Amino acid sequence: MSTKESILHILVVEDESGHAELIRRAFEGMAGQYIVSVASTIKDAQQLAARRKPDLALVDYRLPDGLGNAVIALGKDTFPVIILTSHGDEKLAVQAIKAGAIDYVAKSPESFETLPHVADRALREWHSMQDRKMAEEALKRSETRQGKMISNISDVIVIIDQEGINRYKSPNIEKWFGWKPEEIIGSGALENVHPDDIDSAQKFIASILGQPNNSATTECRYRCKDGNYKWIEFTGVNLLHDPDIHGLLGNYHDISERRQAEENLRRIEERLRQSEKMEAVGQLAGGIAHDFNNVLGGIIGYTDISLGYVEKGSMLESNLLKVLKASDRAKNLVKQILAFSRRDNPQMTATALRPIVKEILDLLRSSIPSSVSIESDLQKDVKTVIADPTQIHQTLLNLATNAVHSMNRKGTLTVRLYTVHLDTMAPGQIRDIVPGEYTVIEVADTGCGMDAVTLSRAFEPFFTTKPMGEGTGMGLSVVLGIVQSHGGELQVESRVGKGTTIRMFLPVNEEPVSSLLKKAARYRFTGVEKILFVDDEEMLVDMAESMLSPLGYTVTGMKNSVDALTFLKKKASQIDILITDQTMPGMTGIELAQQALTIRPSLPIILCTGYSHEVNPERAAAIGVKQIVMKPYGADDISKAIREVLDK
Repeated sequence: MSTKESILHILVVEDESGHAELIRRAFEGMAGQYIVSVASTIKDAQQLAARRKPDLALVDYRLPDGLGNAVIALGKDTFPVIILTSHGDEKLAVQAIKAGAIDYVAKSPESFETLPHVADRALREWHSMQDRKMAEEALKRSETRQGKMISNISDVIVIIDQEGINRYKSPNIEKWFGWKPEEIIGSGALENVHPDDIDSAQKFIASILGQPNNSATTECRYRCKDGNYKWIEFTGVNLLHDPDIHGLLGNYHDISERRQAEENLRRIEERLRQSEKMEAVGQLAGGIAHDFNNVLGGIIGYTDISLGYVEKGSMLESNLLKVLKASDRAKNLVKQILAFSRRDNPQMTATALRPIVKEILDLLRSSIPSSVSIESDLQKDVKTVIADPTQIHQTLLNLATNAVHSMNRKGTLTVRLYTVHLDTMAPGQIRDIVPGEYTVIEVADTGCGMDAVTLSRAFEPFFTTKPMGEGTGMGLSVVLGIVQSHGGELQVESRVGKGTTIRMFLPVNEEPVSSLLKKAARYRFTGVEKILFVDDEEMLVDMAESMLSPLGYTVTGMKNSVDALTFLKKKASQIDILITDQTMPGMTGIELAQQALTIRPSLPIILCTGYSHEVNPERAAAIGVKQIVMKPYGADDISKAIREVLDK
């Protein structure tokens, strides 16, 4: 470790005892290099710091007696502070860094294990900053002629003559950039400047040399001897009149860390804005899906009922079947909307991805132009993932279709499948990908690619580069929503004229693939029980009566949950089962179910909902609801659910 003491004092300020213990173990397992003190409040932290100054503090941002900013202020110019935040608290991380924290870490068991490495990096950066501050203060105190010259620089002194030739480079250029002064002196001042920055650097030098005593500062990338580039702050002053200088006196100050921090901050803020947009549109999508499911439920239900009265093989039967087929497509569209808004719980199971990818490739080979070649590299032993196979099929088909479209019917589509283990955080489209093992589906094309502006908007809802009428702009938003609902993340690389590569990271599953359940045959279950059916949509109440009465049930339909509760208080013993919608004015379905069970604890209850985000099966079961039925449903679905609940 590049620190000034062999044993370091780490102050952990964390009110969650379990998290504090995990952090303590991570450091105490490092062969005695650390002594760890734990405080649960800011007050305790101040007392511990007063007794023994810590070398580093790890601070939870939200503490019982205030925010972590108080500890940041306590450590100012004394010890560095790393802020600990919960996942999704990027906005808090931005505030902490602006307040003076040297870094931040999102809390998780995995990130706690890497804290010693994060601390080591932070300490090196801290000591480097302190050394630089001390050096700068010493330079400011200098009263000599040499001090007057050096006061304009931070790290590397440079003199550039009127012809733009390097006449002097201070020896510490080797420390920062690897070059010996004699390797640079006599060369052009712009020789090691990044090609993209040469024009601006040339104008900068010309503007300074064009006017006596003129001074200015710019930023550019400077090539190191190993070929890498560092960002420098280049400050220069015109001293052509000075006989000792007779040129541009300047300094190179390495600002690579600052630029990286600014870039990290920009990415966090951009992700926060994107998350806020996704959340807003997601709320809208969920509401639309709920209302549309009610309308669609009436279409499917009445069509299902009508099929029971038409002649087999007739034109009317054919037309009604087409209505059901169109309704099924509408159901899938609603599922896409819910997946996009991340308000639908996918049907998760242990899933092998190789068969899905092969199926998509077979489909593409038979449907895309022959001028588009398809290449694949599918590892045989990739691990399974916990996923909804239908949604994974949908996302891969969406990505492949977009790739083919971007190539304008000519190019190469490459699909890869492999498993990768990440040891450190990797950048994703919206958030960082945490360390761990992932199965990766990679789709690459040789199409037109995207510039930085288009790429920054590619996953916005409704954004599209396609002409009017050729796309909805929903595709990549849906993909992102589905992948993140599976605990995964997307990674995108694109260059104009070079194509695009999209990688879908999905956490691996260590369990063996479970056997698929066979679908039950379509069948309408009959009965003679009495049903109380509650829904604020009059059409759905009428449909339920028309759908269930022919099956032998006696249906009492009500359009108001409060009236339904009044009915139950008087006649609960006359009802065999309660079927209620979830989203209703006055009293939700869950609230009605709770009240009904206080009246009659043994009453069987089925809850209907337009999207599962409203209530999950665990919460419903804890209340006493026997089954959840998703809208829209047909006679087969609801009659089967009724019999399953009653026959138990």
